Amino acid sequence: MTSAVIRLARTGWIGVAVEVALLALAAYGIAVVAWTAYTGDMADAVSYVIAVDRWLAGGSPYTPMQMQPYELHTIALGLGYIYPPASLPLLVPLTWGGDGLLRAWAFGGGLAVGVVAALMVRERGRRIALLAFGVTMLLPMDVGSGQASAWVAAGIGLAYLYPRWGSVAAASAGSLKIYPMLAVRWWPALLVPISLGLATIGLWSDWLTAWMNGWPGCPDWALPSLACATGATWPGYALAAVFLVGAWRAPRPIGFFLLTVAMILPAPDLFRGYLLVPYLGLLAAAPAMVRLQMASQDQYAARGRGPCADRDRLPR
Repeated sequence: MTSAVIRLARTGWIGVAVEVALLALAAYGIAVVAWTAYTGDMADAVSYVIAVDRWLAGGSPYTPMQMQPYELHTIALGLGYIYPPASLPLLVPLTWGGDGLLRAWAFGGGLAVGVVAALMVRERGRRIALLAFGVTMLLPMDVGSGQASAWVAAGIGLAYLYPRWGSVAAASAGSLKIYPMLAVRWWPALLVPISLGLATIGLWSDWLTAWMNGWPGCPDWALPSLACATGATWPGYALAAVFLVGAWRAPRPIGFFLLTVAMILPAPDLFRGYLLVPYLGLLAAAPAMVRLQMASQDQYAARGRGPCADRDRLPR
């Protein structure tokens, strides 16, 4: 018998069944993400390609439509572009292929966030990691539209797991959406977005105008954001500031979770894929929360005030 067979035999039939079930879940999740990427309209990915093409042709990626008030969700399929100019050089490779490349980009983002989720809980054991991967692959990721949310979430998670080189991934993601740079802990990584920003410095005034003119459209297929619920954008920023203060004061895993929540609170329109960010934060914080709870229970019992101690002091 090979060593692999011996190991499986030692786990027993229940262990084998669990392993098979987890592998089946992971395979099913991969198939779901692949099918979603294959059948999606790639509306956001198409917008990225068209915006980069406009820029490479010497124009602005931000359209005349964005020079006046507009709803943010109406600029898909090339009608506009809302990411900072520093993102453009990173997206140039998407123009090197056709529809297949865009779908590979979308699938790769989903796979990346699944791998990062597994890494977040790998210390709890192989089965927990495999379960986290499979569950993550079944979460809404905006893969069908080719949205960058999954890639951004993966970059933020890597910055937590590997503060040095992972910060480069988060800083690069910060070139697309500024908030991932809050997760950067190795400051030299910020040279990436700074360099890209300087290379596209002539477009920043256009981006600022496009950003200021964009308003939440609150479409039915999006989640209710604070901006849509209150009719104003400042509550999201105010609450995010509170969470950032909490992130600074809390232990690192819990602080990271608070940080990831703060990142999405100001979102004008809250799309489902954005929830991948606090989801990864929760995976990082959950083991720490369990350890803190167990430690507090142990301290409580050690001081002689635990349930057993109280029972021992009752009259007999």
